Amino acid sequence: MKKAGLYLRVSTEMQVEKDSLPTQEKLLKRFCSANDYKVQKIYREAGESAKNTARPKLDELKQDAIDGMLDAVVVLRLDRITRSNRDLWSLVEFFEAHSVEFISMTENFDTRGPVGRFMLNMLASLAQMERETIAHRVAEAMYSRADDGKWNGGVIPYGYTTQARIAAEHKKAGKPPKDAIAAATKLCPVPRILYIDKDEAELLRRIFDHYLETRSLRNTVRWLNANGYRTRRGKLWASSTVHRLLSSNIYLGRISYGKRTHDLNTGKLKKNKKTKIMNGNGHQPALVDKETFDKAQEILAEKAGKPRSSPRTYLLSGAHVLRCGKCGGAMYGYTQRKKGEKKEYFYYRCHHHISIGNEACEGLSIPGHSLDNFVIETLKNLSHDCQFLADKRKMLAAMKKKANTRRRGKDSDLSRLRTEEAKTEARIDTLLEKLETRVIDDTTFKQRHQELRHRLEQNRLAQAETECSEKRLDVQEASMRASFDQIASFEKNWDALDDAGRAGLLRTVVKRITATRKKVRMEIYLDPVDKVSHTGTGSSRPPA
Repeated sequence: MKKAGLYLRVSTEMQVEKDSLPTQEKLLKRFCSANDYKVQKIYREAGESAKNTARPKLDELKQDAIDGMLDAVVVLRLDRITRSNRDLWSLVEFFEAHSVEFISMTENFDTRGPVGRFMLNMLASLAQMERETIAHRVAEAMYSRADDGKWNGGVIPYGYTTQARIAAEHKKAGKPPKDAIAAATKLCPVPRILYIDKDEAELLRRIFDHYLETRSLRNTVRWLNANGYRTRRGKLWASSTVHRLLSSNIYLGRISYGKRTHDLNTGKLKKNKKTKIMNGNGHQPALVDKETFDKAQEILAEKAGKPRSSPRTYLLSGAHVLRCGKCGGAMYGYTQRKKGEKKEYFYYRCHHHISIGNEACEGLSIPGHSLDNFVIETLKNLSHDCQFLADKRKMLAAMKKKANTRRRGKDSDLSRLRTEEAKTEARIDTLLEKLETRVIDDTTFKQRHQELRHRLEQNRLAQAETECSEKRLDVQEASMRASFDQIASFEKNWDALDDAGRAGLLRTVVKRITATRKKVRMEIYLDPVDKVSHTGTGSSRPPA
């Protein structure tokens, strides 16, 4: 009997609540029973779109196909697994490469023959056309709304509010839903229309004024945070947030739509050409005058076009390796010259302090060459430390022994779990027969069915965990062995690399560095296991 995996999918929570998944499962189980397939595993994808194949349960199904757990994959309809013609053929080729049949119950085709392939291609094309047609109609409606000056929804721009937002705030404050809606309707009579939020609008105007006065995003952000102003969510302001406000023409009373669209094949956002962007007069009132807005755009454009210094590789910048010992934020390298001097000064500085101000961090600046040299010398010393290397070899041996022990126990654990799974499924079938023959009533059936379903889900989770635990150990062992090899040969590799290569090498060895002027703590990608241990972190004062 062939082992089949049933793939079920619904795209919205509403469909989940309407029991679409149980309906699919019931139909597919009947199909398997009638066609002599054993249901090996069920993959339930709830609330996921078919716009791409990046889905948790689909990834799990593909891994099981690779592991040889399945002989067939059965879906109710093609659009349950994908609506993209390209993705469908990619999946079909993947299943064929791993000797797995692909069956669509409703369309009833066989991909092994030319006629079946033709039907598959035609049906997939129709599914993709339907999806693209829907997307096109939605986009047309959105462009039409924008052309009429209507806001298309999404995040409510700072400085404005809506009926829905005010109602939600009243509900959160404890008002009954009817009273909350009545109060919101009084302030904002028309749904999905932007109205002025007086407090936010006043602060927005002050942001524009302060930026025009200082001509600096960073200075404006520090002023906001130092004076206790916070974002709508109560967070500290950041330069990127202020830049977005200053460059949005919605505050001129304009409406834009179509700056970005979703790629139907990849699901990713992509920028549109200017010709596809709709700009029109909006229904919402303007919050700043055109002269103020245009001046802000001139300064932003001037700053964006300002020539930057030649790029330099900072060994510890990037990938959030270096952390501020005061606030935990990332630290980045900066080089500067003092007036009248040719000598460059290189420091690592806390990005939170620079971009947000004292409210985020009081600030930390560490001489860059001193910190770099300390880290490099520490790692070079480790590569010559015989005791350290010996202990790490013992640690890797202990991990390998643990992995081997786990492998020996895996097969027996899986056999026991699969036997229990079969027994539970048999009990569910028996329960269904008793309900159909009215041996038990609906209440008793529901209670017992829920218990058995829960037991079945726990069993399948245990099987998945058993399968994954061995793979995790293998990955962990391989990762740690690679890190060990990098450390053991660190000095030799270091001398042969350029600056970019050295920065990359550090990121493969060093997990995190937390630094202050007095103390540096470095964590490397070699953690102790079992009772075999050696300190893989160091604390020391960096050289002056």
